[in-house]
Amino acid sequence: MEEALRKAKAALPRGGKQLAEELGISHQAVYAWKVCPVERAPDVERITGVPRHELRPDFWPPAAAARSSGRPARGKARRQ
Repeated sequence: MEEALRKAKAALPRGGKQLAEELGISHQAVYAWKVCPVERAPDVERITGVPRHELRPDFWPPAAAARSSGRPARGKARRQ
């Protein structure tokens, strides 16, 4: 998840600062993220092109699993 957030920042010419501007939040907030907040993932996906299932695989299953269920996962991943 941390790598996906780095990838999202790198997708923009001005990195995290531009991402923050596009989201309408401070750049300090974006730089404080260890992982992308769940509520921000759809917007980060739209802005950067990094899929939400890469940003938060604990909330959205990988693309193949999402197609089969038709719905995003809810809450934390189930314990095996």
